[in-house]
Amino acid sequence: MFLRASHIQHLKKRKQEFELLKELEKQHIPAQQPLWFEAVEDIHTCFMVVTYIDGEPASETFTRLTNEKQYDIGVEAGRVLKKIHQLKAPSSVQSWGERQRTKFQRYVREYEKSSFTLQGDQPI
Repeated sequence: MFLRASHIQHLKKRKQEFELLKELEKQHIPAQQPLWFEAVEDIHTCFMVVTYIDGEPASETFTRLTNEKQYDIGVEAGRVLKKIHQLKAPSSVQSWGERQRTKFQRYVREYEKSSFTLQGDQPI
């Protein structure tokens, strides 16, 4: 098992993450299984317990596999990703387009505040 503790300010996000793991489990999508979630206001902390998945990081092992095995893993990953993309996002989550727009606007604001400039840059 794996215990994740987060500051209570992240409660909404952690609860959504826990609910997503429950939905992945229902759909038989391989992921950590959600076991327990609790917020403890007195200590400003929320806790999540999930199953631990033993293994090695793919970044360290993938290149040691044969091309055929890498291909097979890629095909299976695509199947799983297709199932994940069929899930409905919670209504509290912004659309992908809105999240991207917000992110890029933040990048522009940070660039404008910095002393760094690119040759030939122009206001957007």
